[in-house]
Amino acid sequence: YDVSNPENIQNRAIVTMSGDYLSARFIDGKLLVMSSQTIYEKNLCVEEKIDFSNEKNYLPCISDVNGDLETFAEDDILIPENTSRLCYTNVTVRDGETLESLGEKALFSHSTDAYVTKDRIYLTSVWAKMTEKSSSTVRDAMTDITCLKIGNGELTEEGVVTVRGYVKDQYSMDEHDGVLRVVT
Repeated sequence: YDVSNPENIQNRAIVTMSGDYLSARFIDGKLLVMSSQTIYEKNLCVEEKIDFSNEKNYLPCISDVNGDLETFAEDDILIPENTSRLCYTNVTVRDGETLESLGEKALFSHSTDAYVTKDRIYLTSVWAKMTEKSSSTVRDAMTDITCLKIGNGELTEEGVVTVRGYVKDQYSMDEHDGVLRVVT
């Protein structure tokens, strides 16, 4: 919205992304928005199965500035080796003035937090590692940290690292001189 004249607020553009709001940042003229989208086997109110004949019912979707809703491109959906829930963490980077897309990615995993720098997004996903020891099973909390690079006109996956334990929140991560420091 253009609020330069409070008596005449103007809608400049609207972009819609599937899921529930997770977080947003405005960095160097770029708007970054993240959402969490759960895929339910059954609707919470009605005993119905998902209609898989329409991919917009189970794949992440985003609209352009004209309101046309499309699913994320196949190359923009990242499938991690470890996942614990049927959900996506959706990320879009938009030009702060026009809301034109600079890239989007969907991580097929539940992200609890995101640490954002000027040119990177770190998304955390917690999962359980089960190990047989003697006569019992030991469950270790593990966290995958997926790094997305914010480039000029694109959003790319740089890599994934797994750490033992769980990352409490975004303040438990810090990037300094090209090194990601993590507290679990």
